[in-house]
Amino acid sequence: MGMFDMIKDGIDKTVQEVNETASDAGLVDTGGFWGGNGDLDAVLSARAASKPGDYNWKTSVADLFRLLDLDPSYGNRKELAQEIGREDYSGTAEDNIWLHKEVMKKLAANGARVPDELK
Repeated sequence: MGMFDMIKDGIDKTVQEVNETASDAGLVDTGGFWGGNGDLDAVLSARAASKPGDYNWKTSVADLFRLLDLDPSYGNRKELAQEIGREDYSGTAEDNIWLHKEVMKKLAANGARVPDELK
C-alpha cells in the first residue's frame, strides 16, 4: 500500500471515529466522504481537537501524518512525493509546502471537499 492510500485510510478511520463521537455533526460515511460530501476540514479539525497536542495539519504535511497516526519520517514523505510524481524531493521546507498542497489537491481529486486555500 502506498503512502497516499495510507493517508486515505487514515481519513476513513477518522471519519468513522468522528461519526461515532459526534453523531449530531452531520458527517457522512466514508463512501459519501469520497463522493464529494466529505468536509476534510471538519473531519480533521474534529480529530485534532480530540487528540492531545497541537496539529498544524492545514499547512504541515508532517502534522497531517501525525494526526492520522502515520510516521512523518523523511523516507515516508519522500515516498509520497515520488508517488505524486516528484523524484527530486529533499525534505526542505519548500518541498514540504509543495507536498502538502499536492496532497490536498489529490484528496480533492479523489472526492474529498478541500477548502480552496489548502490547495
